[in-house]
Amino acid sequence: MFRGDIKMQEHELEEILYELGLQKIRKIHGRKGVNFQFLCPFHGESRPSAGVVLDGNSVYGQCYSCGETFTLAKLIAHCNGTRIYEAINWLDERFSITKKEIKQISHLKRWDDVRESDKRVEFPITKIAPYRSGKETHNYFFDRGFSDETAKDFLIGWDKLKYRITIPVFHLDGKLAGVIGRAVLEPKINGEDNKEYLAVYGRSPKYYIYDNFPISHVLFGSHCFESRDKTVIIVEGTFDLLWMHQHGFKNTLSIIVAKNFSQHHIDILNFIGTESLVLMLDNDSAGEMGATQIYKKAKDYFKIYRVIFPRKVKDVMELNKDQLATIIENKVPFSYRKLKRIF
Repeated sequence: MFRGDIKMQEHELEEILYELGLQKIRKIHGRKGVNFQFLCPFHGESRPSAGVVLDGNSVYGQCYSCGETFTLAKLIAHCNGTRIYEAINWLDERFSITKKEIKQISHLKRWDDVRESDKRVEFPITKIAPYRSGKETHNYFFDRGFSDETAKDFLIGWDKLKYRITIPVFHLDGKLAGVIGRAVLEPKINGEDNKEYLAVYGRSPKYYIYDNFPISHVLFGSHCFESRDKTVIIVEGTFDLLWMHQHGFKNTLSIIVAKNFSQHHIDILNFIGTESLVLMLDNDSAGEMGATQIYKKAKDYFKIYRVIFPRKVKDVMELNKDQLATIIENKVPFSYRKLKRIF
């Protein structure tokens, strides 16, 4: 069941349902809280088979006829013909106003502001100006096969002091969430420590998180995400995401670090209307472990598939457009058994 946590009162939810123009709305008090039933807006029907449940701090919905599941934001976006993030912003503004105007519920907090650790981190776009984002970066970026267009589209820059390629990360609505710095040398070569890397970066990791912004709160690429069939391809690294987009797979998002897959990621995926995930994490033990963790956390929300990499291929950046299309087309439902390779 898709969920979207937002604190509201019963009458406020009912008002929203009528404002959306839903037909044959009726209220039912059930075991899980207050239920509102109505004619499903996702398919034509004459008897109400869709509804939402107000269960404590959660609002979630489903049509038991067509099987559509939805958050409140998804329902609003569908009925108003807008995008998910616009519906989220509308809810955000509405409930900020509600808190100010209605004293008896002034203790309620916004749905993205429940705990201090959950507060959204946002920076001004001027933060990336010193890195000449989209205008200048290290040749290592282009040596990996990336184009000038990709560098410009994703505002890739260069930090001369830390000797790192800079990669801005944006929230779903396009606001700057933070910056990631990527080393231009590899920490290990053939499994051994790279002395040149150690001389430049010491024991610091390949990826540097500026300002230590919470990467578990964002999905890299969400600001420019495009999907027509409610399917999302999940890759591990930022470079993997850039590679997929450059080859036309714009329904791809990066979790940045597999072990940090969180409820925040599930919320974002719900908000953009996701129904299926295709896992394309690195073809190694760490990637396998990360894929398993994602499956365990997300299996109750989405259909989950995985791809079968060719032999000796470590990640998506070792494949061309046709090869990527082939393994995506031949995806299989996620399982723990060993998979047969297709080429």
